[in-house]
Amino acid sequence: MSGIEIAAGVAGIVSALCAVGTIIKKARRQRKEKKKALQAEAFKAEQRLLVTMDEGPPAINREYDQNLQRLGERFKRGDGN
Repeated sequence: MSGIEIAAGVAGIVSALCAVGTIIKKARRQRKEKKKALQAEAFKAEQRLLVTMDEGPPAINREYDQNLQRLGERFKRGDGN
């Protein structure tokens, strides 16, 4: 094997290792971005849940009061009576 063939072989190996390194870095970056996006979405969902839990009971009471005023005693008794 001549020196040129060895140099070409080494260059090929180095090139392949560089390409693999680039692929691995890209995969890590994509995983990190995906994880960050999922965490942001989970945070938004948690915030929506907290707002719903805070605003839900008063909204239900308002609607109940409106329907009670509109429908009277029949609404208060409900379907069971």
